[in-house]
Amino acid sequence: MLFILIFFTLLLILGDIKVQGREFDIRDLNVTANEPLFLTYASSLESTDYHLDQGYELTIDNPSLGVAFKTESVGMMSFAFEKGNDFWIAVSDFYVKPAIRESYSNMVIFSFEPYKDILVEVTFLAYSSAIAFQDIKVTNYSSKTETITVFPYFQYKTLLGLKNLEEKRNGFSFSIFIPADNWTRLKLTRNVEKFNYVYLIDTIPDERGIYSTWFSFCSEFQKKNKLERKQRGMRSCLVLRKDFVIMPGETKSLRVISGKSLTSGSTDKIISECLNISNFNVDEHLITSRDIYDGLPKCRFKDKDWNLLYHSAFSMLKGQFMQAEGMVSYSYYLFSREPIWGWGHGGQVFHESIGTIAYARLNPQSAQDSQRVYFERQYKNGYIPYRVGPYLNETIDGETSSGPLLNWEDWEIYKISKDIRFLGEAYEHGVKFYNWWIENRDKDKDGLAEWGGNPILECLRDSHNVIFQDVLGSDVERIKGLEALDLNCMLVREAKSLANMAKELGYGEDYNYWTQKANKRAQLINKYMWDEETKFYYHCYMDDNRIGWELKRKELIGFLPLWAGIASQSQAKHLIEHLSNEDEFWRKYGIPSLSADDPYYVPWTGACKWNGPVWPQWQFLLFRGLKEYGYNDLAKELVERVCEVIIHYLKTTHRFWEQYNPDELAEQASNPNYYWTGIIAEMMIEYEEL
Repeated sequence: MLFILIFFTLLLILGDIKVQGREFDIRDLNVTANEPLFLTYASSLESTDYHLDQGYELTIDNPSLGVAFKTESVGMMSFAFEKGNDFWIAVSDFYVKPAIRESYSNMVIFSFEPYKDILVEVTFLAYSSAIAFQDIKVTNYSSKTETITVFPYFQYKTLLGLKNLEEKRNGFSFSIFIPADNWTRLKLTRNVEKFNYVYLIDTIPDERGIYSTWFSFCSEFQKKNKLERKQRGMRSCLVLRKDFVIMPGETKSLRVISGKSLTSGSTDKIISECLNISNFNVDEHLITSRDIYDGLPKCRFKDKDWNLLYHSAFSMLKGQFMQAEGMVSYSYYLFSREPIWGWGHGGQVFHESIGTIAYARLNPQSAQDSQRVYFERQYKNGYIPYRVGPYLNETIDGETSSGPLLNWEDWEIYKISKDIRFLGEAYEHGVKFYNWWIENRDKDKDGLAEWGGNPILECLRDSHNVIFQDVLGSDVERIKGLEALDLNCMLVREAKSLANMAKELGYGEDYNYWTQKANKRAQLINKYMWDEETKFYYHCYMDDNRIGWELKRKELIGFLPLWAGIASQSQAKHLIEHLSNEDEFWRKYGIPSLSADDPYYVPWTGACKWNGPVWPQWQFLLFRGLKEYGYNDLAKELVERVCEVIIHYLKTTHRFWEQYNPDELAEQASNPNYYWTGIIAEMMIEYEEL
């Protein structure tokens, strides 16, 4: 009897392990509204156009709105249904709520039942920057013939009304104005704000409607049971109608297409382009998407939430990439393609490119090309601008660069791609870049560097950190008068990365040279920036290498000597005591940018603030530092804490964010769909390897 009891207990345990650790199936996600899946979609990089580009956010969790694809700059596309006297638009009315089967960076497949035994399957594809379509398939699983009406509708984002609105054979055409923000108008070499737009179906509509809002469409249609064409005033909602008579077991289909073009082109041309894809084979595209994702490292995470986070991170990373255009000769990324906001849509920055280390797991060639964007913008003296994009070369007050992470990123990407040709290019440009920093950011030539140009931006931790703003009052000259702890740690890691490259390329003398450079700077950091009293690292003053009492604020950058391999084992032990102290840095959802016992600590202050929030890309640096010194248990727990907070917001907003509150799950106040947060995927891969 005891043997039988033990046997069945083991079966239960093993069965539970199998359920918890089973391989994740990207072909059958079965995700509902409150699960952690990224729901923003943008076209693949080979079909992008910077000025026409827009992404789409799927909304399935608003019970009163219905299923919708939203674009912040334009509006939303949705649909309603009618069966008999039942007119449904809201998700709350559906017999079975939407469930997502498959989701990739540019497409999603989901289904629901607006009525019992009437299954609707929707496949959405961001076909290009200019064109997107929805395939709506309606299947009758009942035992009798049913008449089902589908109402695709478009709602413009403002109530000012659509300009140049015309009825076309398959739908509507109109013009829209998308005002650029001040940053875009000031910075970009080319800016476009006026567009032609079309909203069509792949057949002749049975009826059309024009309303001021989708709400007026719903209320007026239910009163009159026919569509109205509003002739004047605010005309912002466009409706198309298609009636289907569907026999038992039969499926009827409809393709809804939206298209966008520059006003310099004809409306007829974009209509033709949209209708020409009416026979585009979605199934073939789906197979390609599956194959790309199948190439990712296979991880056996502890639960579905982790699997969805991992899958979502790669979708977000892939969805930010664009093809060569303008001043850019290679594929590049944007911070966010939807929503579009100023500098988030300008171009690449080194600390944002930390996310490219994870992206290299999905597309190593494109990751390398993204780094080549920096190479081709490099000046003869080695300088690389702060931010580079297809219509942007942002130098800011002369030669402001961005914190030197280029060589480290190149080396990390090479470890994945193993492309020796890329490594040779990276080494050539990386040497010049490193030398530029030494020649231009060490005014007193003492072997320790200072931030220059616009130091608040160049240091990466803009626009507010405790030393630069609260202690030094944003005084640029005083900031430039600091031997910068973060910069010097980066330069050590850059020199070590160049040493690794030289060794891989067979440059023995260069390897020794760069190793010596790294060691010498590390010695100076330990000599002048380590405070024996508080057992922590800080900036020091350039004129006398003194750590003034006012500089002794425990910031996240105090742990960079772990990432750069600078700290001794004894120093590392003291740093870990600070890091693992719950009253300082070991907070519920990650390591804050400032110690929680500092009077300036504010865990939640909005975008670009460094007096408390958790910054995902810096969590990766600290994770690597913990691994470097053998603190694997802490490293794993750090990943678990950061995953927990990212998963929460994926569940509630279906977005990734610029930063997170280390202490509580507060309402988000930072910027959405931030490229660098995708580095969590690499952290998860390395977590599994520990």
